[in-house]
Amino acid sequence: MTTATSSLDLLITSDLHAGEADQAYPFEAHQCPPDVLFLRKALQRLRYTGVEADLVMMLRNENASRYPIPVTCKPPFRFVHARFREDSQVEAEEHALRMETPGLVDTHCHTEYAYCAANVNGEINIALSKALGLDGLCLIEHAFQLYFDEDEAWSYRWQTDEALVQQARKMGRGRMPEYRRFAHSLRERHAGFVRVGLEVDLGVGGELLLFPEDRAGWDLLVGALHAIPAFEKDRTSQAQAEKLFLRQTERLLAQPIHVLAHPFRFFRRAGLERPPQLYEPVAEMLAQSGVAAEVNFHSNEPDPRFVAECLSRGVKIALATDSHTLTEVGELYPHLELLRRVGIQDEELPNVLYRPGKP
Repeated sequence: MTTATSSLDLLITSDLHAGEADQAYPFEAHQCPPDVLFLRKALQRLRYTGVEADLVMMLRNENASRYPIPVTCKPPFRFVHARFREDSQVEAEEHALRMETPGLVDTHCHTEYAYCAANVNGEINIALSKALGLDGLCLIEHAFQLYFDEDEAWSYRWQTDEALVQQARKMGRGRMPEYRRFAHSLRERHAGFVRVGLEVDLGVGGELLLFPEDRAGWDLLVGALHAIPAFEKDRTSQAQAEKLFLRQTERLLAQPIHVLAHPFRFFRRAGLERPPQLYEPVAEMLAQSGVAAEVNFHSNEPDPRFVAECLSRGVKIALATDSHTLTEVGELYPHLELLRRVGIQDEELPNVLYRPGKP
């Protein structure tokens, strides 16, 4: 890339968008840099001659390196990973954003109702997931972020303060009723493709933070351990953290959840070592409870060894983007690569993957 960036003769442009979701495209002329306008005029001339060119890289100097780039804005949304060598040669590997493997469902994608969301949006999530070849999408939201305002939600006091929890219920359960209407409306408009659910944590007394009146009507409940009440970062030891984690996981799996979210990510965020000695007991608990294990790469690096422990016990695997930004939506390539690393071939996926049912 040093060669490319240091050469004044080499012009590289990237025209990356999904037309189904990006209503602002094509961008107006005043938004475009001069080089993009130059390319547009050149492409228009090619179209006038009846040529539909796969061309996004153009060169001003005939002696410069060149590589034809596929059209990115049309399915399967191909792009090239190019390496520019010092001898002016180009090494390129072509990829596609659209998933080629059939039957894939993203079981965990957030919406604009999440405090931790960057730019995800329910309708755009759906459009992108369809455009990128998914067979289904589960829109999921944090129950604790729906019940409480942002400051109270992130304080995690609701894990130990019963009065705070009951106050939220007394005051109308925050944004939960609004989110229910929003989610169910999207499910109705995109019947057969969209499923809806909640990401739920343990609250006071080790029970789910989910009021009885809010439990029905969801396609799935995703259980998560974002915080453990007795854990103090930089003070709780690794050994003690492992004991607390195992106890909370056991409590969580005793609840009516369908999927365990981002297993073992707690340790990464807590600044602790990953505990491979816990993989077997947690996988066994999942098998006994009938709960699926997430493969989730959002700020996380799942360990293939844990996935292998789950598969050996018949635990279903839930593929989850856990999208908080639009760049994450529909991105299940790393999930499939991990499964291939542990010996799962594409034809085996229907027997391995978790698919949510009806409420």
